[in-house]
Amino acid sequence: SIELNLESSLFGWSSIKEPFWQAVRFGGLGIAIGWLLKSCAG
Repeated sequence: SIELNLESSLFGWSSIKEPFWQAVRFGGLGIAIGWLLKSCAG
């Protein structure tokens, strides 16, 4: 039952973590693209 509890808490954490990492990835991509465009324009 301890293993089951650990597994459910890990599943809950991963369901929180996934959209967070997607937001970080998209945010980083947006910053990288903006920086490239700014350096090309400048």
